[in-house]
Amino acid sequence: GSPLLTRFGAGRLLQADELAHRLVDPEHEACVVLGADLNTPLGVRDPVVRALVTAGFHPATRVGEWRHTFHARVRLLLDHVLYRSPTTRIARVMVSRADEVPGDRSSRVFGSDHHPLLARVEFAATSAGA
Repeated sequence: GSPLLTRFGAGRLLQADELAHRLVDPEHEACVVLGADLNTPLGVRDPVVRALVTAGFHPATRVGEWRHTFHARVRLLLDHVLYRSPTTRIARVMVSRADEVPGDRSSRVFGSDHHPLLARVEFAATSAGA
């Protein structure tokens, strides 16, 4: 491939590895919800997303029928919500995309070239009934 694309992809992968390293603390079983523009031209198949999944993150479940979050000539899935819950405190995370125009026909969404995402975090019930 192109040397520029190779460097760009390698840099994003290094950033994802460092992000996962900083968010995954083996001494503490902290839950983490990560929402980010990961610049993933391959969507959920992108090596950046795969690196975060390998580090123990789970992609949020998408609500509705949508395949992109970025508006350009080519519409791409660049924005993601992932979560990590080593204690299973988080039962699931659902993510929906906000659309400004019915049918998703505009080039801008609420003044941006990205759709806003809304994540709903559902926690597992505890023995205390919380």
